[in-house]
Amino acid sequence: MLFRSTQSQLNYNSVAYLSLDTGYPNARDRANGSTGSALMIHGGCSSAGCFAIEDRPMQDLFATVRDSLKAGQREIQLHIFPFKMNSWNMAAHVNNPNYNFWLQLKRGYDLFTWDRQDLDIVVANGRYVYVAR
Repeated sequence: MLFRSTQSQLNYNSVAYLSLDTGYPNARDRANGSTGSALMIHGGCSSAGCFAIEDRPMQDLFATVRDSLKAGQREIQLHIFPFKMNSWNMAAHVNNPNYNFWLQLKRGYDLFTWDRQDLDIVVANGRYVYVAR
């Protein structure tokens, strides 16, 4: 899943140890009828719906996003994948009902893994489309 984070999405006063609002729902989610808000990445290592990670990695993530935005980057691309999307894991999940969606994600995963650059992504007909640069 692709999300974009800006300075306003950093939460210094989170109930959990620091948090970053992912910006859910994104354009693809809205095109597919998803609603909601406040899907966060936060420390504390426990959650009832957010992405919870240990405090130290959360501190590192938060600082990286904060410092990149303070240095002038307008937004941060945030990619969230269900697992490492290599051939082995894709084959292991071929019968999962989310598999076709995961194939969309895998295209972006492969592109990013190849050159480690932000992706040009649009949403068309409710699907992620990766645009050639």
